[in-house]
Parts: sequence; C-alpha cells; structure tokens
Amino acid sequence: MYKLWTFSATNLASISISMLLQVSHAMNIIHVSQASDEIKNKVLKKVKNFQVKPKSRN
Repeated sequence: MYKLWTFSATNLASISISMLLQVSHAMNIIHVSQASDEIKNKVLKKVKNFQVKPKSRN
C-alpha cells in the first residue's frame, strides 16, 4: 500500500510543494512511521533534485 503513497507523493512533489505538505500532513495523521520515513526521504530527495535543476541550468 505504501508504494502507491510513494508514487503519488513523488508526483505531487514534482507538481507542487504545497501539495506535498498536504500529503505529509495526511501521512502524519495515518501514523505510518516506517513507511512515512521512507517516503519522506524519497520525496525530500526528489524535491532537492527538483530545486537544484533550475540552479544548475548554467
């Protein structure tokens, strides 16, 4: 089940960071600590890559 969460969370991260925050809140409510940590790490990596891309356009 958390694989679907990872997929949708990473997609939302690409679309909008505010959406990502909503997903993060939803996961905190669900209390899936292990899956939540894995997803947060994956999403944070995606977000960092997403934020770095425009910078390294030179």
